[in-house]
Amino acid sequence: MPAVRTRPLARPAVRLRPVPPLDPPFDDELAGPGWVAGLEGQLALPLAVPVPRVGGSGATDRAPATPVAPGPAALPPEALATASAEARQAAYRFLGTALEILNGYRPAAHVRPLSVGAEATAITEQLVAATRRLAEQRAQRPVVRSRGANAGRATVRLRLLRVCEPQQGIAEAAAVLGSDERSWAMAFRLERRRGAWLGTHARVL
Repeated sequence: MPAVRTRPLARPAVRLRPVPPLDPPFDDELAGPGWVAGLEGQLALPLAVPVPRVGGSGATDRAPATPVAPGPAALPPEALATASAEARQAAYRFLGTALEILNGYRPAAHVRPLSVGAEATAITEQLVAATRRLAEQRAQRPVVRSRGANAGRATVRLRLLRVCEPQQGIAEAAAVLGSDERSWAMAFRLERRRGAWLGTHARVL
């Protein structure tokens, strides 16, 4: 019986698909303006709580209406739903310098060119204090014999960064930093001054 040649089965093509987000969107990432839009000038509902009448036959009087607290104010029209590409790039540059300081690759004074002159001292003190806390935690770890200059060092890395631009020329960022053993939080604010984004505030927790 003659042999019959058959074609090998074609394998399905491998396609790359975007990874679905693990976290719900933040308020500044929502597509719509939110539930607070269109509430300007709305009157409060005349809600009243029944109060028993003193010495009466069980009838109740209504207390005067208490005005309902207004909701959060709407964002200004010039506010951005998310940070611009320039603001995000400046946030990554500022945070990258801070991480190199925390990991001991840079002195804390290197953050001064990226900060406003009046606030540079406070930002430097925040990074110096965080570096000392990190060094104390490293000293409490058991000594592990390994080779290399960074042996036994718990490197602090960026895990998550959120940047928003509530007003043009002002960017606020919140970052989650972490090593193999614990997590850190860092919040900082950048302002555009004379064509450059400079830090005005920083806090490391």
